[in-house]
Amino acid sequence: MLEKLYIRFFPLFAKIQLGALVVSSIVAIAGLWLAPLATGLKNLDPVAAKTIAISGVSLFGAIIPFIFMFTKTSTLSSLKLVVYTLAGVSHGLSLSPYLATPVQAAASFLAAAVCTLLAAGQVLELQGSILANDPKSKF
Repeated sequence: MLEKLYIRFFPLFAKIQLGALVVSSIVAIAGLWLAPLATGLKNLDPVAAKTIAISGVSLFGAIIPFIFMFTKTSTLSSLKLVVYTLAGVSHGLSLSPYLATPVQAAASFLAAAVCTLLAAGQVLELQGSILANDPKSKF
């Protein structure tokens, strides 16, 4: 019952979830930016680790989802699925105990959960668009 309601109102829910993803990503970026450099890393450069985390979260968590807010939900379904997955992975990377601050960790955890919901909804949207084009498809 709940999944049918989610699928029916997915375009509205996707816009709300994208807004939540962008806002929580901006909070996570600010927390990463203001955090001190990691001190316990032996094999990684702390500056490089912090730069990779900031660039991944900002690109896949804030910039590209902000652009997706202005597109139709059913367009670019495969690309959106990949971007939501990469955003979740980037937020998961930034949850490392060497990089995370408490506020940033909470924002990244929320963003990773939203990315999971968006990716699951996008899979259902992709399945629906395939079935609309070819009703005999086994997908």
